[in-house]
Amino acid sequence: MTNINKHCAYRFSCLLAIFALPALLQAATPIGSLSYSTDISVIAGSTLIDDEAVLNDNLSGARSPVNIGSLPENTAIDAYHHLGGGSHLVSFDTSITLGSTTYEPADIVRFNGSTYSIEFDASTKNIPPGVNVDALTMDNGNLLLSFDQAITLSGTTFDDEDLVRLVGSSYSMAVNTGNTGVPEELDLDAAHLLANGHYLFSFDGSGSVGGFSFDDEDVLEYNPSNGAWDLAWDADNTYAAFHYADTDAIFATAPDSDEDGVPDSTDNCPLNANPTQLDTDGDGEGNACDLDDDNDGVLDTSDIDELNFLVCADADADQCDDCAEGVDGFGPQPDNNPNNDGLDTDADGACNVGDLDDDNDGVLDTMDLDSLDPFSCSDTDTDLCDDCSIGIDGFGPLADILPANDGPDYNADGICDLSDPPITADGDLNDDGVVNAADVQLAIRMLLGQIPSDLARGDVAPLVGGVPASDGLFDLGDVLLIQRKALGQIYF
Repeated sequence: MTNINKHCAYRFSCLLAIFALPALLQAATPIGSLSYSTDISVIAGSTLIDDEAVLNDNLSGARSPVNIGSLPENTAIDAYHHLGGGSHLVSFDTSITLGSTTYEPADIVRFNGSTYSIEFDASTKNIPPGVNVDALTMDNGNLLLSFDQAITLSGTTFDDEDLVRLVGSSYSMAVNTGNTGVPEELDLDAAHLLANGHYLFSFDGSGSVGGFSFDDEDVLEYNPSNGAWDLAWDADNTYAAFHYADTDAIFATAPDSDEDGVPDSTDNCPLNANPTQLDTDGDGEGNACDLDDDNDGVLDTSDIDELNFLVCADADADQCDDCAEGVDGFGPQPDNNPNNDGLDTDADGACNVGDLDDDNDGVLDTMDLDSLDPFSCSDTDTDLCDDCSIGIDGFGPLADILPANDGPDYNADGICDLSDPPITADGDLNDDGVVNAADVQLAIRMLLGQIPSDLARGDVAPLVGGVPASDGLFDLGDVLLIQRKALGQIYF
């Protein structure tokens, strides 16, 4: 992989200073950071990166070493892939003993942050001795590999510029870069599969493809869907000293503006760190940047419970939450409706919980015989008729309590007939308890049609056994009997 003539006669004695220049990203796919390893030791900013190390570079001036454990000097990394969760895959250019295990150049080693283990044992995967893994990436959990020489696997011969897919124990062609215009004399040095299906490649020498000239330190982007190439990273334009280096391993991440581990392209709050991507209302805007997490129509800063669309506020101070009834839950319609925030029997806008008069009958619930019925409230005049039995407007705003009009009152004495003494045909037409001349005068006026007849008290004729046997008529016979009773001539 190393071009000794280009770089230096003694690979491990070359220590090159890197001058940080603005990163030049020309690729169609934005790159947030690039982790890489080179074939010689270099200084990036103030960080020394040896050829047995990996450097993470955001290509905007921030760089940090990747923890792949402590490796022996004079061991170069040939391939690298970050698994996440602190785990990494690496392959080395020579045999290396880590702990009690020796790994060969074609092996792939997993480092979990503290220990090394075998991930791909070349000796059990039909890889001949002397073959080296040059490039490594992954596709849906399957290894994609490139080797430093032509090799026949699963009946197919793969050249050193090809990328090979391993599924189980079967090998197949992932990308034949020789068929895409890459000069056949080049060896694929580094590879990374992007989330959009494009590939990042670096080769061991200079060349031209798709209208782009490149050197062995550069990273190219290849779109397999249309065969287009692009320059992803012009390395020595970013760092002048990279002109002398060969990029041996790469791993890229998508832009992540808030550095929460979620690429901007899929981050529901790209400018607010929210690694869990919690989106309570499912509106596509994460809680970290959503001003109304539960979509109830009340901003989180004013919401009593910003994650519960049935709890928000009590703007009308009726002791019922304005969101208690809701509209569409986490949906786009506001659930905040003070005028519909709970059972409101009288529909006056105040829910029963906070309404002092639930039925709007004019009697407070604490004193109301039936706080939900506007026609039942009390009997303050103890006439056995409910003061609200007649009412005015039911649940309307006017008070329905009216003791003086709480039931039929034939004699209009303010006491409903229910508790008034029974009316009898006794001739006492003015209901004063005495039959006298005044009653006779009323009887004559009724007979003449000057006032309505009072059959209940005035229909006294005929007398049967000295007792009125009303005949349903008020006539002269009734007047004469009332006159005689007034004169004391008869009694009934």
